[in-house]
Amino acid sequence: MSARWFLVSLVISILAGGAARAAQPTAAESGAAGDAAIAVAANAAFACDLFQRFAGEPGNLVLAPYSLSSALAMTWAGARGVTEREMAAVLRFPADQRALHDAQAALRASLERGGAAELRIANRLWGQAGLGFLPAFLTTCRERYGAGLEALDFAADPEAARRAINAWIASRTDRRIEELLLPADITIDTQLVLTNALFFRERWARPFDAEATCALPFHLADGEEAAVVTMLGQGRFAFARLDDLDLLQLPYAGGRMACVLLLPREGAGLPGLEARLAPAALDAWLAALSMEDVTVALPRFSLASRFDLGRVLAAMGMATAFGRGADFSGMTGRHDLVLDRVIHEVRLAVDEEGTEGAAATAVALKRGRTIFRADRPFLFLVRDLETGAILFLGRVADPRAS
Repeated sequence: MSARWFLVSLVISILAGGAARAAQPTAAESGAAGDAAIAVAANAAFACDLFQRFAGEPGNLVLAPYSLSSALAMTWAGARGVTEREMAAVLRFPADQRALHDAQAALRASLERGGAAELRIANRLWGQAGLGFLPAFLTTCRERYGAGLEALDFAADPEAARRAINAWIASRTDRRIEELLLPADITIDTQLVLTNALFFRERWARPFDAEATCALPFHLADGEEAAVVTMLGQGRFAFARLDDLDLLQLPYAGGRMACVLLLPREGAGLPGLEARLAPAALDAWLAALSMEDVTVALPRFSLASRFDLGRVLAAMGMATAFGRGADFSGMTGRHDLVLDRVIHEVRLAVDEEGTEGAAATAVALKRGRTIFRADRPFLFLVRDLETGAILFLGRVADPRAS
């Protein structure tokens, strides 16, 4: 069995399922703050869709769907036409922009007041100095996401702009993510970067006894067996034994968040469980939980993932946003911006005390330009533009050869 089932626990309980339970507004808050459940449902559906894109790959994996959805929701606020519709379909957003942004605001407010020991959520826009952004776009990002605009001069000094954004992300993630953006991610053509930073730290309601931790066998997907550091504990926990998997819910001390572990039955294998991962299935599995006395053996683990999700999101159905037909005129009133990169990094550690996680997402938009990249054999000629005379004609099969 691969260690990848730990991903499910993070996606479902910390950033999706846990938020779903906690985000229900009071009667006084309903209507005024928006319906957080709209954002929760969209986030869960997008999380499952995105996870399916990586399900066939080996090894550990961790995503932070709430961070991604927040950054891309701010981006969607400036999308129009086909771009807007494609993004909504992929991100599982409702057609009504206002409903989604109100729901995102309600969800963020609920998470921030939810009583977790430490949960920090931050959003910010970084725009090219002198580029005129529409007031309506800036107002939506500021009022619904708490994202103010900071002017940077990408054209004059992209490296200084990159360092400024990375420093902000590092400060908001307790320095767990210090270089989200690499030098190639920001160029002189970058016009806007929308960022989300998330930091979570919480103790278990019933911490594991470190003195009981020991090395136990872990059965890998390829049939090999490895000795891994394993935490041991016991108590009354929400548990379910279904036909082909076991579920265990480990609560955190704050009482609001929990980590849900989904363990395929021995012989069932992880691929079949991953293939069934969907919001309806999750609801059914979680509904089966009931309190039982459980002895727990859980590996101590630390995961890290970094992605440029541009190609993945384009393949999922929002290709127009990354091409010459992109329409982000809701940002500036012009049609010259296209999505360039969607960078996402997550770090998560689970030990005897609890869980610490950090995530950051940066959505970069650039000026749309036609690109000619000579990265394969080509022909060339040197000609006189006045007469048309060809002075040189050649072929470059390998630029390294002389």
